[in-house]
Amino acid sequence: MVPVEFFKADVPSEFSTELYHGIVDAYASSRFYVDSQPIGDDERYNLMPWTRRAHVESRLRDAATRKQIDVATEDTGFWRHVVATSGRIRLTQSTARSQETPLRAAGYKQRYAKEQEQMYLPGLEVLAPVLNIQDPHLYAVLLHRASWKADTPDFVVIRFPLPDLSDYHPGEVDLSLYSGVHVSEPAVETESVDDLGDPKLKVRKNVDSQ
Repeated sequence: MVPVEFFKADVPSEFSTELYHGIVDAYASSRFYVDSQPIGDDERYNLMPWTRRAHVESRLRDAATRKQIDVATEDTGFWRHVVATSGRIRLTQSTARSQETPLRAAGYKQRYAKEQEQMYLPGLEVLAPVLNIQDPHLYAVLLHRASWKADTPDFVVIRFPLPDLSDYHPGEVDLSLYSGVHVSEPAVETESVDDLGDPKLKVRKNVDSQ
């Protein structure tokens, strides 16, 4: 069983839909908040990532609570982060320059990613467990990003980091496919826009391509 199949089997599609709309709303609300502050563009540029993080974390918690998925806030001593757990999946969120950019290293991410060394995944055979965890989980990360001026994200996807965070397992879950809009066009790959103008959400429209 590959990571995407774990996710689809253990995470209700209603949660994915709720989460997608929550993230889109978080981008809009954070842009509105930052624009309302009596500060210059340079200060807005600095304020935006902090504001987006807070709004996205809030929407992640709200979606999990409404769909009765276990959710908690963990205090790492510097940051606090929301973590949702559904079946064999443990989920947090992070911005990323692209859908392929490896996660920035952090203690809690490394700890969550290490748990999967006690699970069987194709290509991840383990000689001996390195952690004494009775109920290991597969680590999933909600990745999203847009330029600081944008009010919609370029992408909202779930990816599955390798245990050392150097890369991801093959496959992703594109949450835009849970937007509730039914279309029949084939999937189209689009280039990501990196901090230029006001990029809009790029929707890959074939649910079979998840």
